Formats: sequence, C-alpha cells, structure tokens
Amino acid sequence: MSVPRPPANIDWRKYSWVVRAKIRGLTLVSLGSLEEKTGSPQTATAIRKHLERSVNLNLVIRAIKDLLKLGLFQVAGLTGKRQGKLYRLTRMGRRVLNQVQQ
Repeated sequence: MSVPRPPANIDWRKYSWVVRAKIRGLTLVSLGSLEEKTGSPQTATAIRKHLERSVNLNLVIRAIKDLLKLGLFQVAGLTGKRQGKLYRLTRMGRRVLNQVQQ
C-alpha cells in the first residue's frame, strides 16, 4: 500500500486549527466556493447564507476572526452602503482549502 506524500507548502498548524472546529472548516469551504462562483470577495452574511446548514451569524463572524488571525482570510474592502467588510482567501488559505477538500 502506498500513501502519497502530503504537500510541503502547507502550514500544518494552521490546517489543524481549521479542521479542529467544524464551523471554521465550513466557513473556509463556503468562502472558497463563493469566490470560485463569483470571483469577488464576500461579506460574512453571504458566507453564512451559503453554508450547508443553518448557523448563527455570530458563530460565522467568530470563525472569520479566527481565520483572519491565522492568515487564511484577508479583508479585501468594504461594501458601499453599510460599510460591511469583504473577505477574500489568501494564498495559504487556498492551500489549506485544497487540503481540506481532499
């Protein structure tokens, strides 16, 4: 039996923080799929609406803050009318997302 080597360009400590909490993993996957569909940064509300299950917005915002601290998300700007933050995946966020989705 052969097992492929895991990629060396992933920070495994950050990966473990993502998979350790279900909501962080769901939030990461949700933003990744939304960015793939639309090609633009997303708000916390849009991320919450795109989740597979119904989750409180406060939990999503906390997960986003955690992912910002880990360097997997970045603030990409503000919305026009209400000045809400727009979030985008970083390069490391994309790498971790690809590993989570495997």
